[in-house]
Amino acid sequence: MDKDIEKLRREINNIDQDLVSLLAKRFQLTSQIGAIKREKGLDVFDKNREQEILEKWLQVSDLEPEFLKNILNLILSESKKRQS
Repeated sequence: MDKDIEKLRREINNIDQDLVSLLAKRFQLTSQIGAIKREKGLDVFDKNREQEILEKWLQVSDLEPEFLKNILNLILSESKKRQS
């Protein structure tokens, strides 16, 4: 296989590993937030917070907005599950 492709694939693998690690850290934090919300009797779903996150993502990225929305929806869905 082409050495350039192999090098690029190694870089992609490293990025993928970082993404998985960061998602795990994010979900640990959302679990902690869920515990606090339960203790205080707060709702898991916070539409304003979700919109705020999406707006920040859209401001800092030139990726396709629909793509970012789809990724964020998956992450938030998992986050809500962990908070419940």
